[in-house]
Amino acid sequence: MTAVGNHELRVLCGETPEDNRIIRRCLPRAGFDEKFALPCPDDTGSQLGWDGQRLHVSQWYPKKLLMLDDKGKIERTINVPHGICGQVIVDGVYYLATTDDERTIEYWLTRVDPRPATPKIEDLARIPFPARALAFDGKNFWTNHRAQHQIVCFAKPD
Repeated sequence: MTAVGNHELRVLCGETPEDNRIIRRCLPRAGFDEKFALPCPDDTGSQLGWDGQRLHVSQWYPKKLLMLDDKGKIERTINVPHGICGQVIVDGVYYLATTDDERTIEYWLTRVDPRPATPKIEDLARIPFPARALAFDGKNFWTNHRAQHQIVCFAKPD
């Protein structure tokens, strides 16, 4: 789920028996807009982001970040070196919780700067547990240590 302009939320939902992913619009105090449905590219997506203009979908196993237009069409694809299990956009840069194998505790905070023609991708720090989701409050990152039922806060690395 991510917040977008005009006090709206976008929610990535698995709605079919095959778990095909669809982006829905949710309006506070009104609920889901039944007319709004953007199918995710390749029927897959794990996290949503909003940069103030565009919706961004991450695909965990394909290891991709997708920038979408307002009709859900892909404007840009960025391939990343790890599976994406969390995403947040800070000052036009993606910060990702990533892993190569979700059965391990090998997770990273990965930064992807999409502004150069060839995006700059670097692992900034190791996350010592299986992280899920990623948020930023203007100072710190927040993620979920699902196995321990904990929300974890950590400082933004330089």
